[in-house]
Amino acid sequence: MIENLLKERPLVGQALAYGDKRPHVVALITLDGGAAPVWATEWSASGSGRGRRRRSP
Repeated sequence: MIENLLKERPLVGQALAYGDKRPHVVALITLDGGAAPVWATEWSASGSGRGRRRRSP
C-alpha cells in the first residue's frame, strides 16, 4: 500500500492515502515528532538550509 511505502521514510510519522477509483491520489503526511527536529537541526548545521532542495533526507 502507498501508506506503507511513505512510512518507510524516516521523517514520516503517519501517512494516509485517499483516491480509490479516482484519477489522482492525495496523501496526508505527518512528520515524526522525534526524527523531524533532529533532521532540521542537522540540515541547518550542514549549511544546506534555506532555499536549497535535497532529494531525500
